[in-house]
Amino acid sequence: MYNIMIVDDEKLVRESIKQCIDWKAHGYTFLGDYANGREAIEAIEQQRPDVVLSDICMPYTDGLELCAYIQRNYPSIKVVLLTGYDDFDYAQQALRSKVYDYILKPITASELRQLLHSIKEVMDEEKKRHEDLTLLQVQLNQSLPLLREKFLEHAVTSALPAHELDERLRYFQLPPLHPDYLVLVIDIDDFGERAVGLSSFEQELLRFACFNIVEEMARPFHGIAFRTREEKIVILLSGNEGKMLYEAAQSLAEGIRESVESYLSFTVTVGVGRCARSTTELPSSYKSACTALVYRLLLGTNQSICIIDMEGVQGKMLSAVQYIEENYDDEQLSIQKICRHVMMSASYFSSAFKQYTGETFVEYLTRIRVGKAKELLAQTSLRKYEIAYMVGYKDPHYFSALFKKHTGESPTDYRDKRRRSPKRYE
Repeated sequence: MYNIMIVDDEKLVRESIKQCIDWKAHGYTFLGDYANGREAIEAIEQQRPDVVLSDICMPYTDGLELCAYIQRNYPSIKVVLLTGYDDFDYAQQALRSKVYDYILKPITASELRQLLHSIKEVMDEEKKRHEDLTLLQVQLNQSLPLLREKFLEHAVTSALPAHELDERLRYFQLPPLHPDYLVLVIDIDDFGERAVGLSSFEQELLRFACFNIVEEMARPFHGIAFRTREEKIVILLSGNEGKMLYEAAQSLAEGIRESVESYLSFTVTVGVGRCARSTTELPSSYKSACTALVYRLLLGTNQSICIIDMEGVQGKMLSAVQYIEENYDDEQLSIQKICRHVMMSASYFSSAFKQYTGETFVEYLTRIRVGKAKELLAQTSLRKYEIAYMVGYKDPHYFSALFKKHTGESPTDYRDKRRRSPKRYE
């Protein structure tokens, strides 16, 4: 049923229209009749009719002013203007006010029924179209997460130009991506002890919980997370120069690995791909992240594995050793600093460094520092605290204890012995 009201300053006209139609039989509920536009506006605001039949010439607020008000505030209301004047100016103004129809009085009952039937057909069609659009919107909203993931998977497997990628990101209301780019791929190793007796539904709940953790942790990095058809989780990072982006990826990968194990009691392995300079290189970054995951067969599960750690390790170890030789005097020198220099994860660097040098990082650095201290003690008259500073120790007492632990002598004894018998120690 549609709601209708009549506006006319002639009571006889209003009564005549009211009485000549069986409103319910024609699909309408009659709301009331009003003597002028001012009364009608008050009623419209309270009752929100679907159709208004209005005269043009009325006191206070005429039909054209009423039309303008309705068009401004309630454009969906259908307005039919009834007038006793065949005036072209009125007709033009009515058209500008976007009225549904403009009819000359007197109007017969038959003409009115035909008019009401015509309006109802239009409103039925509009209602159906609105319902169809609403249904489509609901269906789209329900399928949007799937469409979003499908698009993102396409973005990392196909070389999309930047403008096309930006356009689709906007459509899916995702944050924009800026150079450089880097892809991480997260894969559940297994569900650990929880795997026993888990139904497929329960496994899916755990996967969803894992994705929630990843998505939450990626947010501060402005990362976009999504799931693939192979049940892997992918993160797209962007917006920093390659080295900074790589460091962010390492930090994020370690955080994800630790959080999943802590909160969900199972493990994941994270593959970190190569940096990409353009959107068309995203597939290369994605493939390299997937390749990094394969290395868990050698390194074991519950790892964050960077593909560049796996490539050219010898060159990186040589670079690390050279960096230590050049910066041993830096009291802030740490494994994290060197890892940033050679662009490797701390866990893999430690393993590779021990394999390459036969010593841990701390053992190697200490040996270099003690060796340099020996040279300075034997060849200079620098004071002990000065030598400590020069080889990277700000605490002279700690330096002395460390020196004695590694040489069996205090720095003072070491210097005295070599000064008494220099040739013996050459």
